[in-house]
Amino acid sequence: APSARIERGVRWAEMSGRILEHDFASVVRRLNMLPENQVCADCPTRNPDWASVKHGIFICLNCSGIHRSLGVHVSFVRSATMDTWTQAEARMMEKGGNNRQRKFFDKYGLHNGTPHREKYNHQIAEAYRGKLKAEAEGKEWKRPKWMKKGGGGGGADVNGKSERMEVKPQVGHPDPPLLLCDHSRWVDVWRLGEGMHGGPGGATAEAVDSVKGHDGMMKLAAAPTHVLRAKLGGSRRTLCSAISPDGKFIAVSDTHALRLFQLIVEEGGEYRIEKQDTPKGVNAAQQLVFTPDGKVLIAVGASGAVHVIDLHAGEATGKLSAHVPKISSAALALEQASAAAKSGKRKAGDEGGAPDADKGAVSVEDIGCPPVSHVCCSADNQWLAVITTKGHRRVAGVHVYSLDNLKLHASLPAPPGHASWPPVSAVALSASGILALAVRDNGLLTYDVESKELTQWSSTLASAGMSAPREMASLPGQICNLSFDPTPGSSVLLAQTPSAIARMNLSKRPVVDAPALSKKRRKKERERGPGGHGGGDGKSELQPRNGNPGQGGDGDVKVATLDNPCLLLSYFAPRQALMVERPWEEVLEAMPAPLYRHRYGT
Repeated sequence: APSARIERGVRWAEMSGRILEHDFASVVRRLNMLPENQVCADCPTRNPDWASVKHGIFICLNCSGIHRSLGVHVSFVRSATMDTWTQAEARMMEKGGNNRQRKFFDKYGLHNGTPHREKYNHQIAEAYRGKLKAEAEGKEWKRPKWMKKGGGGGGADVNGKSERMEVKPQVGHPDPPLLLCDHSRWVDVWRLGEGMHGGPGGATAEAVDSVKGHDGMMKLAAAPTHVLRAKLGGSRRTLCSAISPDGKFIAVSDTHALRLFQLIVEEGGEYRIEKQDTPKGVNAAQQLVFTPDGKVLIAVGASGAVHVIDLHAGEATGKLSAHVPKISSAALALEQASAAAKSGKRKAGDEGGAPDADKGAVSVEDIGCPPVSHVCCSADNQWLAVITTKGHRRVAGVHVYSLDNLKLHASLPAPPGHASWPPVSAVALSASGILALAVRDNGLLTYDVESKELTQWSSTLASAGMSAPREMASLPGQICNLSFDPTPGSSVLLAQTPSAIARMNLSKRPVVDAPALSKKRRKKERERGPGGHGGGDGKSELQPRNGNPGQGGDGDVKVATLDNPCLLLSYFAPRQALMVERPWEEVLEAMPAPLYRHRYGT
């Protein structure tokens, strides 16, 4: 293995004591050739040939300039191909690696999407530099005071040692979080309730059972509270709205304009909003979503272009349009000529008509099916998924952008068995880069964003000719929402239909049905009979493994049907989800009184 050869080379260098510097450079070059180091540690650029010695990572040319600006006390940059290397520097690179740093940062909540200066000046990055230096020097690493050693729920690093950091709410984020409800003419802001023994990793099963009521529902330490209602001026209805995770901004858009408000908490605990200036060049939006850190607003325009708005700077920092089909000049001229011909016929046939009715006309497909149906940001602020629909001069597709460099990372291929992308009804993106997509008939597809391929979970189902586990395919209604658990390392996915909910663990292999036999194979089975010795009774039965109705895997899928319509099921914090139901009694009360119309002769 390459790592074994590198280890022997470094060990021989220690024993000889007189090895040349360029031999240590060859050790670094071998480390750079490992698959885990073939992508920049800070962006999706491939084949990085620069290194940050203090972090033991390989980075690209652009990121190396950013690391130099941090100062040598934070990051010391060397070229993996041109510079000379000392034994201590080669040892740091050997103990490090891009994967190891990412796992360490993810475990303690420092996600890859964090800006470079904030990420590498963080106490978590400082602790990782100290850990790497101690291991390179053969010394024992002393954990900082803010880290707890051991403890339930802690992870294990690459050396198998257990270490855990005390998880605290993010500074500036409301606790409990805020919920925005859009009523078309006004918006309501609610503060969520709190359950007893709540909080991340808080209670045991016995503690939860002890605070349940007679009806099985958990008792609340604090009930949900309505904190603000903002009525919007004008007669137009809202198209979309969103509230930032930190509870500082509210964005609302109608068919003509995008409005941005700052949510302010007074000293007495009362809430009020203050209108902010809308960034230039950003008009109405059809989709709005904030990044999980609450610093960036993603607005999808009517044309399908995605505007990236920096809330602190108050300006649009980028426009993502690689997924928007480009119209050739010839096609545009042909369309204008066709529109002019139609307008001329109308003028000649009906002078009293409206000759400008077709000027800039929008097709029925564009009205009923917007260019972008879904947009979703990953929990680590690194990836942005944009789902496009089929329409006039455009095709359906799934596109993934990198929010680090605001460039298109991949346009994912259509799922197996499809020439093009089917309609997508829901989308979710995990912190580990897993993209989940719900398609028709409650099919579920999961892609690895980094490799741009189906995950092992979906590949297992596709090889069996299935688009989803049996439990998902039998869900009543169509999946309308997906949500990943934001806990680092978690692969738990929630799915919601209007009348049922489901929980899946994508880290476990799904159960697949036994493959159906072809007509020719069934005829041979009948001829062979039981035991394969012929003389069969003309019947053949395929027996699954272990007597189960399916074979392979131990898929963890749990489904529950609901008595009332479900409006929302989504995670809002690690291991904490929110479900909003509307009782049927309220639905019936909102219905108008029955109308009796007298018929003649009765």
